[in-house]
Amino acid sequence: MKSLHPARPARVRTSTTRRAGAATVATVALLACGACSGTVDVSLGGSDGISGPALEQDLSDRVVELTDLAPASVDCPDGLTAEVGATTTCEMVHGGVRATLDVEATSVAEDEATLDFSWQVEPGSQSLLTEVVADTIADAFAAETGLVLTGVTCPASELDGTPGTVMTCEAETSGGRSGPVELQVRGAEGMRVDFSWRLADR
Repeated sequence: MKSLHPARPARVRTSTTRRAGAATVATVALLACGACSGTVDVSLGGSDGISGPALEQDLSDRVVELTDLAPASVDCPDGLTAEVGATTTCEMVHGGVRATLDVEATSVAEDEATLDFSWQVEPGSQSLLTEVVADTIADAFAAETGLVLTGVTCPASELDGTPGTVMTCEAETSGGRSGPVELQVRGAEGMRVDFSWRLADR
């Protein structure tokens, strides 16, 4: 099988722009929201808060408002108690990134039957879904190698967002060439994982 390496040595870029050798997966609008918030109408009579499914729906609605893109999934195993300071956690997949959300009740108005809450991405909880790698690096890959990237197969479905994490995947091209591509996480913040890539040796 022919190598993916171009005639000149492949360069490794560490910038978070989409230039050759570097790529970024990011949900920029959500990233800009350090501590997001929401208000939920809840029936407090005979109830102690908001259910998990209702919280999932409200979080999804808030993310759409922020990013114009619905999250792939939101999972809140537990609801949120109608008590100031009460907390729960949810898991969200959005823009190719999976992360844990820390949710906290900030105010409860029993007379209006409303519960206000805030949420933020738990630091260190992010992971990159490797299924989005091919689409993310396709343009830079073509510029670097002159080849059309058709797929990237990785040994795991997710890449941990801890800086320095490395994973070697297999890149396939329309020209019948294939070869290893090394991904390395540069950092993670909010619903964002920055990573660089380089053509690796077998």
